[in-house]
Amino acid sequence: AARGQARPAMEELVLRRTLYRIGAERFRDFVLLDWADDIARDPTGSMNNVRGWKETFDAAAAWTPPELPVSGADVIAMGVPEGPEVGDLLEAVEDWWIERAFQPDREACLDRLRIVVRRR
Repeated sequence: AARGQARPAMEELVLRRTLYRIGAERFRDFVLLDWADDIARDPTGSMNNVRGWKETFDAAAAWTPPELPVSGADVIAMGVPEGPEVGDLLEAVEDWWIERAFQPDREACLDRLRIVVRRR
């Protein structure tokens, strides 16, 4: 994520994915900078977006990051030797989990991890 990606009244899943990837503090900084850019581009029109920008900022401020239900220890327990591959496999499961709106529980993530390990 980078400057220019924050929007007023962002769709919740897009907002959560962005917050998870870059962190709430950094994202709030981006919101303020992007909001200022919006005002600089169109001072009159941006007044219509005040509520939306505030919603995005407040949602970021209240956000608590979810914790991936599996860890490197789970990967190693599946017979993968310690090393960079553990992180690669975990990242593949994490990407899958994020795309599913952080909803899969530990068992679903372990099932996905088994699939990913078999494919490697």
